Amino acid sequence: KKAIEKVIELTKSLDAAARAEVVHGPFGPMTKGGVLDMMSHHIIEHKGQLAIYARMNGISKELSDA
Repeated sequence: KKAIEKVIELTKSLDAAARAEVVHGPFGPMTKGGVLDMMSHHIIEHKGQLAIYARMNGISKELSDA
């Protein structure tokens, strides 16, 4: 949950010019906005994997609130 909140905080703190700024990383040049979008999608993917794993192991707590 803290990781999701951090990505949201960073996303809100950047104006359009800052989101468009190009940075260089392991996947080549990307905009800062693109990096934040990729991070949020990656976090959501893992959250979904955890939800499935929990259900397969009989854990009934909803992860949508996590």
